[in-house]
Amino acid sequence: MGARLTFGALSLVTVIGCAAPVPSPSLQSATLAPTTPTPALPTPSLQSLTPAPTPLPATAPEIETAPPPSAPIRTFDTSGPFACAGIGLIGATLQGDPHDPRVAWIAVKDNGTRGVIFPKGFTARFTPNLEILDGTGQVKFRAGDAIDGGCLWGQQDLLIGWP
Repeated sequence: MGARLTFGALSLVTVIGCAAPVPSPSLQSATLAPTTPTPALPTPSLQSLTPAPTPLPATAPEIETAPPPSAPIRTFDTSGPFACAGIGLIGATLQGDPHDPRVAWIAVKDNGTRGVIFPKGFTARFTPNLEILDGTGQVKFRAGDAIDGGCLWGQQDLLIGWP
């Protein structure tokens, strides 16, 4: 139960042991008048405190995920140390065909083709052209991309796409 205590033009209202200044409606000298108790507010539930999900606008772009790989490619685990005889290439492009057993290779202008090896976790797909995806599913190479160098692997193969 609260009470109103008036001192001249200033009133103090006490509610459950707290006092707050309130302007006095009249100039009275030290009058104590009972006040009406304030009803208790209901305790909010967890559901009422949780914001409702905001729907995305109808025009929001959808995130596309890569389909599963459609063709096996040659890979090598590059996470540890290994020897790399780096070479540069001029006029070389990545090529691929789902019906060729190599799946992907490097075509070097006026110098034939070289086999290609990718880091472990890379995959290939044809949509309809060759795409090489890294371990996170991001497209790293596409058919026709220029290949300017890599690690010589064996006699003719090149390791590309790392680090």
